[in-house]
Formats: sequence, structure tokens, C-alpha cells
Amino acid sequence: MLWSFIERFGSLLILFVSNIALARMLSPDEFGIVGILMAFVMFSAILVDGGLGNALVQRQTLTKDDCSTVFFTNIAVALVCYASLFFGADWIADFFKQSQLSQLMPVIGLVVIFDAFSAVQNNLLIKEINFRRIAFVKVVAAFLSSAIAVVMAFCGMGVWSLVVQYLVNSVAKSILLWTATTWLPTLTFKWKSFKALFGYGSKLLLAYLLSEAYRHAQVLLIGRFFPANQVGLFSQAKHLQDVPNTTILTVVNQVTFPVFSKIQDDLSLLKKGLSRSIKILTFLNFPLMAILIITAEPVFMLLFGEQWIEAAPYFQWLCAGFGLLLVIH
Repeated sequence: MLWSFIERFGSLLILFVSNIALARMLSPDEFGIVGILMAFVMFSAILVDGGLGNALVQRQTLTKDDCSTVFFTNIAVALVCYASLFFGADWIADFFKQSQLSQLMPVIGLVVIFDAFSAVQNNLLIKEINFRRIAFVKVVAAFLSSAIAVVMAFCGMGVWSLVVQYLVNSVAKSILLWTATTWLPTLTFKWKSFKALFGYGSKLLLAYLLSEAYRHAQVLLIGRFFPANQVGLFSQAKHLQDVPNTTILTVVNQVTFPVFSKIQDDLSLLKKGLSRSIKILTFLNFPLMAILIITAEPVFMLLFGEQWIEAAPYFQWLCAGFGLLLVIH
């Protein structure tokens, strides 16, 4: 859990600091345009994974055929998703009334393909509970992509600095994950392996699709009916609210999932572990959300400057909603 925390907090801290720097050089409109693009990219990423990544981690007896089958499935779905984004870029631009989207989508959509190339390697490291290597990969990728984005923004590259940040982060992670593992794919696709893995992963796929639809519905609706700067304000508020929320959640879930997979046959022990993890999440997150609601406006003024102060009400409502969700659970 310590290495998982270093991985999550280290990369998130780098991205958080770079985001502050970028927010002072770029406008809410530019962040809004990228927010719309990333909604489509993240939804595509869920389709590419198809729940198969978690199926690899969960499977107690894993063969080379299983890994190669998932690898080629990910690549095939990624190519289909990218083709959809590429040829649908003009329609997306017309729908949101943002002409820049048609130029940016074919570039940022490449993230889907690069992520697919290293998904198996990432999940194999998780299965081995080798979070030290994952931490190295993600922290280095975050630092490299953030440094390039800040330099580009300083040089007046505008929205392209954000696009390149996502793309470089994806490429760097893919290269480093290939060097961090010894596994290599073979020209193998086994239908039997796919059926077994997708039988488990399909249930997660549905859950993830619903989660992403909920997560990005607000961005897409705001982008459709309001100016791009409102998308930028909401996205910045959501991003800031996600920093404490997803950091703790990801650290706990990333470690407990492979551990729970090893004790999945002991239902009593599994329930006990799940209950404990939920209590930890609630204990850490709820008081933090209350503090952030109270300090929202000075936090935005301090971090992002006066041009982002209108994002504070969005931030307060998001924190309140998450706090209420914790109480219900």
C-alpha cells in the first residue's frame, strides 16, 4: 500500500502542480475543450479494457495464451474506437459547436491506442503486487508530460499544450511498462481464454460504462448547452475534488483487489476485509470534504487565480455530493 500511495500521490502531485501552472497561463475555454475531448477518450478506454484487465488480476491460474488473447483484443478494440473518434471528429465538433474539436480529436484519440499496448503489462504488475515498478513508471511519465506541457503553454501553444500532455503521458507509460516487465505477447488468440475472461470482465465492463457515463455526463451536457468556459470551470472543480477523493480510493482499491482475489473462496474473510476498507475510506474522506466546502473560494483564489473563482460553487456542490454518498454507504 505504501508503494501504491507513492505511485498515486507522486504522479497526482506532479499533475496537480502542473495544472496550477497551466491554469494561470491558459483560459477556462481551453480547459473546457480538452474536457470534452477526454470524456470521449475515457469512455473509449473503458470499452478497450472491457473488464479484461481486472479479469487477468482476478484469475488465479494465468497462462501466456490468456495474456496474449487480452493483448490482441485490446489492440483490436482500440483501433475500432480510434477510427470512430477520427471519423466522428467533425460531427462531435458540430454537436458541441467547437470547431477546434475536429482538429484535436484525431491527435488526443491516439491515447486510446497507446494505452492499449501496455494494458496487459500494467495488470501483470498489479497481479504480482509489484507497485514499486508501477510507481516509477507513472511518476516519470507524469513528470515528463507535465514539464513538456508547461513549456508549451509558456511558449503560447494554448490548448495544444494540454493535448500533448495527455499524449506524452500515455506514450511514456507505454514505453516504460514494456521495459518494466519480461512478458512479451505471442501470435496467439484463444477463444476459450477470451470467453473465460470476458465472462468475469463483462460484468465489470457494464459497471464501468455506467460509472463513466455518470462521471462525464455533466461535462458533455454543459458543453452542449453552455459556452466552453463553463466546461472548463466545472472540469477544474471536478479535477480538484478528485485529488483527495480518488487518491485515497485508488490506493485502497488497487491494493485490496489483488489481495481480495487471493481470498475470494473465503467469503467470511472477504466480507470482513471489504467492510474494513469502506470504513477506512469514509473515515478519511468525509471530514476532508467538509473542510474543502468551507475553504473553497480562498483555495481557488490561491491556487488558480481570480479567473477561476467562478469554479468554487461547482467545487462545493461536488464535495457535498460525495460527502452525502459516503454517509449513505
